[in-house]
Amino acid sequence: MSERTLRTITVNQIGYPLDGQKIAVFTGTEHDFQVVDVDSGTIVFKGSSDAGRFDKASGVTLHTGDFSEVNTEGRYRIEQGEGLASASFSISDQPYHELQQGLLKAFYYYRCGVELTEEYAGDWKHKACHTAKGIVYGQPDLQLDCSGGWHDAGGYGNALIRQ
Repeated sequence: MSERTLRTITVNQIGYPLDGQKIAVFTGTEHDFQVVDVDSGTIVFKGSSDAGRFDKASGVTLHTGDFSEVNTEGRYRIEQGEGLASASFSISDQPYHELQQGLLKAFYYYRCGVELTEEYAGDWKHKACHTAKGIVYGQPDLQLDCSGGWHDAGGYGNALIRQ
């Protein structure tokens, strides 16, 4: 494949902090880019990427573009050349807050050994599960209390056979 075929724009799709560094990574030969407000279509920043360096692992030349000057909350995308655009991303005071909340909620949904009620778990509700002793794989005479914890918390090598 040629670098022209592989040309893309990579951004942090989770988002960037208001006062933090904001970098996009480009493949291809074009160096000019612009940051566009998704809601209004307004160009809020114009810049150029660096000269680039060959990335041996991917086999392409990578360029970085710094748009840290953009420090207004909103949803944006990077555009380059004719019709090439990045995924949208946010710039906000707490760009990782939603991700953090989602991860914490996932730990709750995966809880094992206790009932999850519809009030807090919604569609993920379930009765208490995995409350009996389990037999250790390969040692059927050995039974251990393995109640509680989280579903999918380990690999097959660590698994207990539940009764």
